Amino acid sequence: MKPLKHILVLCLMLFMVLPLFAKVEQWDTYGAEQTTEKSQNKMAHIVIIRPDSLKGKAINIYIDGEYVSSLLPGAYTEELVCPGRHRVNLAYTNPYTRYQEKRKGGQMVVFMNDKQNVYMLNKTGDTLQFLHYPEKDIPALLKRYDKRQKHTISRLNKRKCTQPSAAK
Repeated sequence: MKPLKHILVLCLMLFMVLPLFAKVEQWDTYGAEQTTEKSQNKMAHIVIIRPDSLKGKAINIYIDGEYVSSLLPGAYTEELVCPGRHRVNLAYTNPYTRYQEKRKGGQMVVFMNDKQNVYMLNKTGDTLQFLHYPEKDIPALLKRYDKRQKHTISRLNKRKCTQPSAAK
């Protein structure tokens, strides 16, 4: 019985020590590259900025119910999107809601493929807003916000705007 007890204690100690030698996952949160220009193809190029003043947890951005990014204060993200009318949802990261907020409500927005589509996140009361930024003020704004959020992967389906309709 004693050898079994010693083996169990040894195994327990081994399981406690192994994580100390495991490699810790790391990633860069921000990137330095900035390609905020008009789209040259049939896609709309959008830039979404979260100001420093909008404190709190990361804000998840969904377009037509599909995840785009999670923005931290003072950062921006950019994405190619099908031009036209889309529903945009914004919500603070909260795994307890099981991300159901991506399907509820939202704001209707039109993305153009021949203009710079720059949007600023805002908060009025408890409501997060997606506000279009005037084109003439964009260069100064982009100089102020140069931290590109890059640690998340967009799940936005871009193929649906280039594939032919399935109508019969």
